[in-house]
Amino acid sequence: MNPSRKFRSRIFLIICAVLFLFTIGLIFIPNQAKEYTASFVWEKYQAEWFPHLVRSSDAKLFYSIGLYFSNNTSPDYDIEKAKRALLRSYALDEKNFDVVYKLALVFFIEKNFDESKKFVEEALLLNPTNLRPHYILGLVETYAGNFLEAADAFKKMIEWVPDEWAPYNDLAWVYLQDAKYENARDIALGGLSRTDSKNIWLLNNLGVAYLQLNEYKKALGAFDEVSNNFDIYTVDDWLLAYPSNNVSEVELLRTEFRGLIHFNTYEVARLLGDMDRAEEEKKKAKEFIPPYNPLWEELSRS
Repeated sequence: MNPSRKFRSRIFLIICAVLFLFTIGLIFIPNQAKEYTASFVWEKYQAEWFPHLVRSSDAKLFYSIGLYFSNNTSPDYDIEKAKRALLRSYALDEKNFDVVYKLALVFFIEKNFDESKKFVEEALLLNPTNLRPHYILGLVETYAGNFLEAADAFKKMIEWVPDEWAPYNDLAWVYLQDAKYENARDIALGGLSRTDSKNIWLLNNLGVAYLQLNEYKKALGAFDEVSNNFDIYTVDDWLLAYPSNNVSEVELLRTEFRGLIHFNTYEVARLLGDMDRAEEEKKKAKEFIPPYNPLWEELSRS
């Protein structure tokens, strides 16, 4: 027999023997030992594949794996691994609200809005007193263009947690897309007064609302406040504000948002006839807005 072929045959036999022994182990090793090993290997080595391989039946273990990989502040952020673990946890315990809610968020991040909405509805049935899933529902309905349903979901969140800024911000965003500029202004003002008066996302939405209402001086004041407060918010703040983005994506998002603020300020200054300020803001906008962004073309034409 050819030596290389003989070597391959031995390797094949070794692999078959290992697989055979592993299968026997799965059958005869006590469940308690198997679960302990699965937990140990995960906690010690973060080998997420091992609990799947040994068919662990520990729903909490898979949930913890799902949380680990869906944490967008972690360098190990991996939404596919998170989804796999959470779905396994769900298969083992369909009545766990936390698992169902997390799956709704993961499917939203993956832009699988139908699945996300399904898990939102399931979460609300499991725990009707916890209205947190309405926030995801509002985002899903917004992307679907269902502004009335989206606004209703964000309003429920505001009633439930009136001291959190995000529902105000997203409700204002919905109103801006639906051309309800007075509503957007009022909600943004309400969010700024009840939560964080320096919040750059609420201030930006307020500025856009004022711009659309032809209240240019107020719009300029709002955009200037965004610029003044921009560096208060760290990368971690941005990760909390945008849970669907990881660290590298947030850095890009911050850069583009800064460019957007300079673009908006440029627009308002131009409308107010302050051409020196407009030119200054235009130059700053081009420093931050990448060429593939449609605003770059608009800046180049003007």
